[in-house]
Order: sequence, then structure tokens, then C-alpha cells
Amino acid sequence: LRERRTGGSLLVDALRRHYDYLAQTEPPPLQVLAPTLVAMNERSAVPRLIDHLMDPYTSTEGLKEIVQAVNTLGDSSTAGPLKDFLTRYHADSAFRRNIDPLKLVAEGILRLGDAAGRQYLEQVAADPTTIEGLSAHIRGILTAADAAARAREEARAREEAERLRQAELAANPA
Repeated sequence: LRERRTGGSLLVDALRRHYDYLAQTEPPPLQVLAPTLVAMNERSAVPRLIDHLMDPYTSTEGLKEIVQAVNTLGDSSTAGPLKDFLTRYHADSAFRRNIDPLKLVAEGILRLGDAAGRQYLEQVAADPTTIEGLSAHIRGILTAADAAARAREEARAREEAERLRQAELAANPA
């Protein structure tokens, strides 16, 4: 299934199925479907993936792949549901053994969000109830984002200085 590059709409339809004890239904194999949908670049799957992200019956094993898929396929409108998820689970002891899904959610908020998303992450990192490893990870990605922004600005300034130098040389060849 992971090698398929067609039939994305069928996989999106499969995401409609969730765990239901009374109806005796199980969710589809999210660990396989989510990466396959990313490989297909099936952006129409994002709402269904978010449904599974917010479903409390989604296994923690499936969450990592779901979040990676949402981060890859999503756009700025995806930052809101990611913030909702992090708000619900940033201090949940069920994630203490494996905070990888929460780390990926924070990375998605930073990548897909705006200044408000960044401010939200700063608040989550400062919250004393946030899982300790998650707080450290958020501070780390914010620091890395700041360093990358400074490096981009310095590169732009160097390019502008070189452009001005080249223009001056062209104007005064002597």
C-alpha cells in the first residue's frame, strides 16, 4: 500500500472509519495510510487526518504518523487544530513515555502558524504543567527558528551589499 500513488480518494474514504465499541468498528491502519497519503500528496486527507488526531481512541502509535502527515499536507488553516490538540495534551501523563507526537505538533504549529502560533508555543513552554521534555523541545525549536531567521537576514544584507557594490563598480569602472 505504501508504494501506491493512485487511489488517494479511496484512502481518504477509509479515514471516515473510527473505533466504535458498539458498532464493532476499528479504525484503518493509520500508521500505513498516513505516510501513503503523504507520498500521494493527497491534501484532501487533512480534515480526516485531523479527525483522527482529535479522536481520543486513536492509538499513540498512530498519532506520530498522523501528525507528520498533517504537518506535511496541511497549510496555515491546520495550525488551529494543532494548537487545540497541544492545548488538550501538553500536560497529559499518557504522553510522558512518548512525547514524540507532541513534539511534532509543536513543530507543525511553528511551521504552519504565524506570530500568534509562536506566541502560543512560548506560553506552552512556560506553562509549569507542560511535560518537561516537551517544554525543552519547544524552547529548542524556537531558538533554532530565531537563529535561522537571523541567518536569512544576514544573508539578505550581504546580498544587498554585494548588489550595491556591483552597481557602484558598474557606474565607476575606473
